[in-house]
Amino acid sequence: MRLRCITDLSADIPEELEKKYHILQLPSPVTFPGGESYSDLKEFYGLLRSGKRAVVGPISEEAYYSAFCQCAEEGETAVYCGPSRELSENLRQAEAAKARTEERYPEAEIYLLDSKEVSFGLGLPVLAAAKEAAEGASRDRVINKLHFDCRHLKLIFTLAQPEFLSGYFPCKAGANPFGEQEAFPVFEINPQGRISIVEREHKPEDAVERLLELAGQYGTDHEGKLMGIVHGDDQALLAYAKGELLRRYHPAELLTNCIGCPGAANLGPGALGIAFQY
Repeated sequence: MRLRCITDLSADIPEELEKKYHILQLPSPVTFPGGESYSDLKEFYGLLRSGKRAVVGPISEEAYYSAFCQCAEEGETAVYCGPSRELSENLRQAEAAKARTEERYPEAEIYLLDSKEVSFGLGLPVLAAAKEAAEGASRDRVINKLHFDCRHLKLIFTLAQPEFLSGYFPCKAGANPFGEQEAFPVFEINPQGRISIVEREHKPEDAVERLLELAGQYGTDHEGKLMGIVHGDDQALLAYAKGELLRRYHPAELLTNCIGCPGAANLGPGALGIAFQY
């Protein structure tokens, strides 16, 4: 039986690789409360830079149901790996859709996995699993690889505008959740699948440098392994980070992509994330 990897658009897998490896990335509804519209990612970032804030909703149960039913009808095993349950309602929607699909198609094979990650922390394991499937690996091998990679791949990131994430860190009214002076944190997705602050820096450029250093401290041997960079529509920052990672750590492959609308709504322009195996 053919296998299809399914995930959310927030996994940030480049479109050409999505098509090449038969991956399905389901989009989350992203809207601006003021009714502003956008036709592409560049325009979306432009609205964010103008001060607009977007709202990301969960992917509907119907969208998952439609995807799972299509797999069942085409004789495909559906393997869905979603963003952390602690940060998204999407896995719960997928669970409800799985139950409905199995009622309609008792022979359907549907597997769900909580990556406990976001962006490339989710996307790189899905991509690796889809590559294995395309090369003819068995269902169990693909699923086991996905489980393993989700537990051995880490995403750390920093923001040019930390206020985009301030809602994740409750504090007293008027207070800065990131500290009075050290307002530029480096974040990680911790083992529980929640966003946590690793360190705080005084300047955004210091946070970027610390991010690059921490990539080496978390994973001490990147040579010959996969790394990834996601960025908030900042080509200059991408070029700098890419050059430094190649110079310092010599990964076998360094995949890059711009953060899509669901992630950008929460991270803002100028964000930078590094994903790596450890």
